[in-house]
Amino acid sequence: MTTLNDGNKRPLDGVTRTRCTVCKRFAKLLPGETECAPCQGMLPLDLTGGGRR
Repeated sequence: MTTLNDGNKRPLDGVTRTRCTVCKRFAKLLPGETECAPCQGMLPLDLTGGGRR
């Protein structure tokens, strides 16, 4: 998962801030996950709508 700046929000059930084993950055990982989303090859979604028309 990408790192989010939401320090005041309550984390989702089961999600913990843990260090990625590949890039060593802190990320929100589900139980059993060891790699963040970018290290797993997931790309962030463009939610701004500025892509195609």
